[in-house]
Amino acid sequence: MFNTDTHKKDLVGTIAAVTVTVLMVLLVLLVLPITDGFVADTKTFLLLISAIVIGLLYVGKAVMTKGFQMVSSPVLLPTLLFGILVIVSAVVAKPYPVEELLGMGGSWIAWALIILVGGALIPKNFSKHVVPILSGIGVTLTVLSVLQLVGFGPAQLLNQTLGLTIPDGLAFSLVGSPLVALQVLVIAAVGMTGSVLKEKLRSPINLALLVVLIVGIGLHLWAIRPNGPSPVTLPSLTSSWSVMLDSIRSPRAALIGSGPSSYANNYRMYKPLFVNGTTSWSTVFSSATSTPLTLLSTVGIAGFLIWALAMYQMVREAKSEWKDQMPLSLAVIASVIWFVFLPATPVMIGLQALLLISLLASSHHRPKFHLTALIDKVVLNPMNFGVEGMHNQRKAPALPVYALSVVFAAALLFSLYGVGRAYYAFTLQHQASQASIKNDALGLYNSQQAAVRALPYLDTMRRTYAITNLLIATGMSNNQDLTDDERQQISTLLQQAVSEARAAAYLDPNDATNWQVLAQVYQNMIGVAQDAEQWTTQTYVSAIQVYPSDPQLRLALGGVLLNANQDQQALSVFQQAVNVKPDLANAHYNVAQAYLKLQQYDAAKQEYDAVLQLLDPTSEDYTKATSELEQIQKLIDEQPAADATTGDQTGDAMEKTSASTPSLLDQQLNTPAEQAVQQTGETQPVSPTGTPEPTGEAMEPSVTAAPAQ
Repeated sequence: MFNTDTHKKDLVGTIAAVTVTVLMVLLVLLVLPITDGFVADTKTFLLLISAIVIGLLYVGKAVMTKGFQMVSSPVLLPTLLFGILVIVSAVVAKPYPVEELLGMGGSWIAWALIILVGGALIPKNFSKHVVPILSGIGVTLTVLSVLQLVGFGPAQLLNQTLGLTIPDGLAFSLVGSPLVALQVLVIAAVGMTGSVLKEKLRSPINLALLVVLIVGIGLHLWAIRPNGPSPVTLPSLTSSWSVMLDSIRSPRAALIGSGPSSYANNYRMYKPLFVNGTTSWSTVFSSATSTPLTLLSTVGIAGFLIWALAMYQMVREAKSEWKDQMPLSLAVIASVIWFVFLPATPVMIGLQALLLISLLASSHHRPKFHLTALIDKVVLNPMNFGVEGMHNQRKAPALPVYALSVVFAAALLFSLYGVGRAYYAFTLQHQASQASIKNDALGLYNSQQAAVRALPYLDTMRRTYAITNLLIATGMSNNQDLTDDERQQISTLLQQAVSEARAAAYLDPNDATNWQVLAQVYQNMIGVAQDAEQWTTQTYVSAIQVYPSDPQLRLALGGVLLNANQDQQALSVFQQAVNVKPDLANAHYNVAQAYLKLQQYDAAKQEYDAVLQLLDPTSEDYTKATSELEQIQKLIDEQPAADATTGDQTGDAMEKTSASTPSLLDQQLNTPAEQAVQQTGETQPVSPTGTPEPTGEAMEPSVTAAPAQ
């Protein structure tokens, strides 16, 4: 007799198998060049949308079969707990956790959702197809990389058809980077090795696939070598360890971290000073050198321990299925090993989840855990609660199943709407970038305005819009014979630039870039808006507080002070920049300029000597600095000895006074040594008004467009 429930299960299983196959292929090979960071954006949003689709399939199966069921596995509990902790960490980290949920936080939540429900959807016989599918993907990736190398690859195609400027050769990869491509190829090769060994070398097709995968591995190893076309750039283990330790010093951060997507902010805040002596001193890394160190910094000790337990249970599951599913088991174990030694990416996160659910679904002796039985015992019949019968098929009354289905479906559909709206905003931002290239100011403004309306709680959108308002206002102010309407437009644009930049700083106060953009907005308003100079200074202070090891922020602040004739304070800030990065020629040059304004020519000459030692003798800057040094030497020679002595004594007295009675600015900007000692716990940056949430209307400076000259 025809079984309707069985037919429905088979239909859902077939759809789920197709979904997993398509996701596995697209996660590696698909890129949609309709956003600015289109490779990373494609992978992230594809993972998020696919997880939601798998969740909706699970709800659909529950409605059709009138029951919720999950694969019984020790992996599920730590996976569930980790997903919950990631959500809690994201929500606690920021009042509007959009950035957290669209970044690594969203990827880990998708990982948890796929593992929790995916195993109950996929047919058991699907597992035998997974390693061949992955191997086919790896072979395709290898062929495309070879084409890239000879000049006929995806990068060249995209550049010619869309006018992009993607790097040629192996510096570009559809999967994100040659390092990620190497990870995918190794997992595929390990799985295919298992297939070859299991078949005792009897399959020439599998042997051929394995050979091609090994060639691809060698090709990408060559690409990521230190002098290769795409060398690996990761933070050192020492700096990653240091950032991790400083990130978890506060109790809350130690428990649940500072947010799953907050590593870049943590790196800025706690980057050890020795990194400024390396070639990657200006790079802001978004992950540590490995996944464990990243998780410790972002989701805390609790998150790391739960994740580690999930990885351990994955390995146990793989070992338990070794006899029947050796190729798939090897692939799962390989994915775990990659996570231990390298940072996680959306591609690897999604790939591991898909491999694991295929392994969980493959077991013929694994029991199914029926949530409907749990509902029956806990909700409908609590007096007879017991674990017996939890693994037996039992239909609960339809009403609870339908009610839960509605709740789950509503949550998933709302998430799908949010993800879709965010991706739409990213495409609008890309349209704005294209308009900027074409010098279409109106198109740039309108596209960015639409992007902000679509995604108002993402700080990067708000600060980019702020810069656009400022640039348009600056361009209009350069026109002669401004009308009253144009002056009003300039005033409105400046006010809007301030408002958008302040909104970005509020949405993510630990991102130094937000404060830097706000400071630049204020700086461009000096002479136009009342108290703009003071606002600029205080905002740069806020930026330095969340990125204390960046010398460029101190140079920018010192330049503001020097232009305001606060020469002694400017000198102090410039000297801090030198202390932060002693081999930065520009820092020494600015110190020299401050000494010149203070008429301390001997000290200025010493700084110029340092500048020349750091510059390339064949550069134009070296020639310019040499010429300026000659002028300083003339000033020294022309200066009477008595005046020079008096100047030295005055300079010494000024330095002593500054050291004994530091200004308010000096108290806010600690020396690098003090920063290294005092980087403990979380720091709430000081807003330009001294309040944590710059939202009051009266806090904005009054802007008046300058009259036409």
